[in-house]
Amino acid sequence: NEISHLAIESKALLDSYRGLLIEDPIPTKAITAAVLAVAGDAIAQTQEERYDAKRAFAFGVFAAIYTGAYQHFWFSWLDSHVNDFYHQFTQSPEEPFTPLLLGLASATKVGTNQMMIGAAYMPFFFAITGALSGLTVDQSVNRAKGLYIPIFVRNCTFWMPVQFIQFYAIDPEWQITYLCLAGLVWNAILSTLAGDSSKQ
Repeated sequence: NEISHLAIESKALLDSYRGLLIEDPIPTKAITAAVLAVAGDAIAQTQEERYDAKRAFAFGVFAAIYTGAYQHFWFSWLDSHVNDFYHQFTQSPEEPFTPLLLGLASATKVGTNQMMIGAAYMPFFFAITGALSGLTVDQSVNRAKGLYIPIFVRNCTFWMPVQFIQFYAIDPEWQITYLCLAGLVWNAILSTLAGDSSKQ
């Protein structure tokens, strides 16, 4: 029947995507991040009088570079180092974490990632989106001064529970895809808060 056919087609599509994640992880994650970032911005732009393609491009490029490419390497490094630390409390490095140790490791990764966000993500966001929107350095700095704290607070509120689930329950292969899907909501929030550079 139609439902069974749809389920088969969906599984085949998912399997193809999983294959791309294995064979070409960085381009696959970068394109996924860009597409969903533009979609999130489009949701936010439904409140605007006209669609701003330059703004959508800026959000797409930022997501491809940061979420898709950079975080691929960052989360690999973070998983490796934090897991190595907590494996000293297990019988061997191959032994699975207990729920308690997994929770502690996940919380450590979330905390470390949030510190990195304050130091790297926020300045990078304002630099890239400002440059692609045609802002001068001074205009980008002034924009950051007005929006840094509101966006950082909203970032922590939204992403800390999302990323705890990521580290606690999501297979590393699928973590960026999971974040991209969560990012569809986040990019709508971010675009609403910081979207129109011309108003900064």
